[in-house]
Amino acid sequence: MFLAIDCGNTLTKGGLYQGEDLVSSFAISTAELAHDPLSALKKELGGRSFSASIASVVVASLATPLKEALLPLCSGTAVRILRQGERGIIEEDIDDPSEVGADILADLRGAKATYGYPAFIADLGTADKYILLGDDGAFKGMAIDSGLTVATRALGLKASALEGFSLLPPKRPLGKNTAECLSSGFLYGRKYSILGFANAFQKECKNPLKLIITGGNAPLVVPLLPKFTFDPNLSLKGLLDLHRSINK
Repeated sequence: MFLAIDCGNTLTKGGLYQGEDLVSSFAISTAELAHDPLSALKKELGGRSFSASIASVVVASLATPLKEALLPLCSGTAVRILRQGERGIIEEDIDDPSEVGADILADLRGAKATYGYPAFIADLGTADKYILLGDDGAFKGMAIDSGLTVATRALGLKASALEGFSLLPPKRPLGKNTAECLSSGFLYGRKYSILGFANAFQKECKNPLKLIITGGNAPLVVPLLPKFTFDPNLSLKGLLDLHRSINK
């Protein structure tokens, strides 16, 4: 059994694989994981064992505690932490590979292994990342924006009358009341942003882009993007593919 973990700023996802099959999965807040990594993992795994694990970690301070928690739970010794800027995970054509987050590396690897290339990836989380995997299968660059949760909280802090609102699936772009206007602005706004970047990135490629959406906030926008493939486990698939390549 192989355990893949994607530890983000806000949410941590995990998947237990038997061969190519996802046997079980979990999602917990990164804050809960950071409080007591060993207890949190034991709870989520429910007694299931694994012989190898790779975890992509964007919170640098959590890398060592997470590895220390994984080692006693692993029946083997193959525990690896994927950190920012690691080389050999994906080919790249960018200015500074050391700046690339572990989550981006896992997304790119998952997209390349699962869908091929070129590909446009919209990863909607604490930050929204619009990522280009080029015609040659290399990482070509990306754009970063504030995530939906961050943006809605910021608006609530600055506009007291709008504090505590919830995003609901908008019926149309033109809102008729405050709730509809806010949901339309944030969710249709995200849709148009995603489509705009996809169109802009397409100009960098000769072949049609595979369109992929992932991330914790993706389900809010997925209904508005029918041409996109929603893959909530894209990063986990990337870690699984990395594990396969290491053990060929």
